[in-house]
Amino acid sequence: MLHDSLTWLAQFLFGAWLGWCLWNVLELLVAPFLVDGPCTNGLWIRVPARVRAALDADELAAVLAHEMGHIARWHVPANLVRRCFLVSDTLERRRQQELEADDYAVAHGHGAALARVLKRFGRTPFDRARARRLLGIVR
Repeated sequence: MLHDSLTWLAQFLFGAWLGWCLWNVLELLVAPFLVDGPCTNGLWIRVPARVRAALDADELAAVLAHEMGHIARWHVPANLVRRCFLVSDTLERRRQQELEADDYAVAHGHGAALARVLKRFGRTPFDRARARRLLGIVR
């Protein structure tokens, strides 16, 4: 009897965990359509039309390079695994991932243009700090 109860509990917990993981995958697939700015889910990059219209060709290439940096550094799958195993996402980790994606854009020749984008459209003090950091790197 106790064995049956434990088996049922284990199956229930596994099912709940699997449902949580599937929910996170679904959220990941639709996230680019829910975010107001450029975004990647690791499969594709979405830059909303209003953002594309506000950028020149170099700036758009810089934004795409930054998003490609998230893909190249495997940020999205790593974040998904952490979420499935209930590891909390920290502000420090998110910021580190943004800096890594910025560095990818710099390595591909888009640092100055990305700095311009962050200066013009950055919403947070961290965005402005990233712009200053990029300008220091590309000089």
